[in-house]
This record gives sequence, structure tokens and C-alpha cells, in this order.
Amino acid sequence: MRSFFIIIILIFSFQSFSKANDITELEIENMNVGESLLNHFTKKEIKLFMKSPNSFNYKNNKYVAISTHANYDIFSPSSENDPYADTKDNYDYVGVIIKPTDKKYIIYEVSAYINFPNNFEGCKKKKDEIVSSISSTLDDVKIETNTAPHTYDKSGESISYDTWFYLDNGYVAANCENWSEKLTKENGWDDKLKVRLIDDKFMKFLTNEAY
Repeated sequence: MRSFFIIIILIFSFQSFSKANDITELEIENMNVGESLLNHFTKKEIKLFMKSPNSFNYKNNKYVAISTHANYDIFSPSSENDPYADTKDNYDYVGVIIKPTDKKYIIYEVSAYINFPNNFEGCKKKKDEIVSSISSTLDDVKIETNTAPHTYDKSGESISYDTWFYLDNGYVAANCENWSEKLTKENGWDDKLKVRLIDDKFMKFLTNEAY
């Protein structure tokens, strides 16, 4: 199993394993794409996560994004429905994507977030350091980097600075999100660095249906 961590200086380290480029071989906070979230939390806890104001339901309630871990030095629960585990590394919070109707609670994405309020340039700099480290570790992987309007914001005012690593059955992504002033005020969203392990099925949903 390849272990996938952001350490204090935000450089990735990997334990050696076969060069399969299999998304299920990677982990964040010991969680893997393709496994059941029940391996880490009880059904009661997962249902509380889904009820939290911090959860996000995708189109037609097909998938839900929930937070599972938080750095309580900087992140305060918004309600009693936020029984988060502590983050082990220097994340602000960690979350997963699951299907709300799936009783097995299979994980389709694991993501780690670090906030960069009003510091998009700092976010990009740290992201580039992380991308360099990942690039030196993975062999024979297609890599794409681009800067484009964020697909969530139809106004085109929010920007996403992205690097994608194409694995056999999924993706590793490092993204800096620069939200528009309007969305920041409406939703309280900070600019943030996001590192993601993504199942290819969920990526197809994001590309073709989500927005």
C-alpha cells in the first residue's frame, strides 16, 4: 500500500510498492478510494457527517461530499453534527465523496484541504512544490497542468489552477481554487489548496453531469 501524506512542509512522501499506478493503492489519512468508509467510522457517524451544514450534495443527490477529519486549532464544528476525527498531518480538513444511498458507503474520492485566505499566489507556490514531489515519484504517468475558470462558478470569475496525474483507474489532482469575491461573501469560502484521489467513475460524473 502506498501511503499518501502531506507533511509539515507539504511535500509528499510515499512508501515503496509496485508501479501499478492504481488509485486504490494511495491513501490520505489511511483512507483509500474504493474501500468502505465503514472501515473508519460508524454508520451513525457517517449519517451525522451527511447532515452537517459542511456537507455538499451534488446534482440529483447522486453523490455527497462530507468532511471526516479537521484540525481543531483552526476549524470549529458548525454544529453537534460535526464529530470529526483529528487530522494527523498539516491539513485544515479532510473529506470524502460517497453515494448517500449506498449502504456500503464506498469512497469515490479522498481529499485534503489547506486554506489560503486572500493568498492565491501562496497557494500556487505550495501546490507547485507538491506537484514537483509527486512527479518525481510516479513513473510513466500522463500529467496535465492548466489554469481555467472554475466549473462551479458560471460567472467565470472563480479560477482553478490545476495539475492532473492520470492513473490506470483514476486521478491524483492538486488544485488551487481562487473563488470570486461574490462566492466568498455568500458562502464563506477561502482560497484553498486541494489534493485529491479520485475514482474514474466519479470523475466521469463531474465531467458530464455534476454542474
